[in-house]
Amino acid sequence: MSLTYQVGQKGKLHLIHEGYEYQIAVESKKKIYHRCVQSRNDKKCPGKLHTENGNIVFNNHFHNHTPNITRIVAKHEMETWKK
Repeated sequence: MSLTYQVGQKGKLHLIHEGYEYQIAVESKKKIYHRCVQSRNDKKCPGKLHTENGNIVFNNHFHNHTPNITRIVAKHEMETWKK
């Protein structure tokens, strides 16, 4: 399964999985630890995901909000339009 990424507002890559957006929290030699992009706003979402060699190896599925597919599609369309 290939992973899908989008560029966030500040130019950093966001991982897209099951309608949720994740940002990189920590990178180690083997794993990349991602957290939900809504972890730092008023929602304080606890959603986390870990990847290793391009594969998801952990996903806690503990989001306190619904997936925002509309936002993800809109961002994709904006990226396409800019090209």
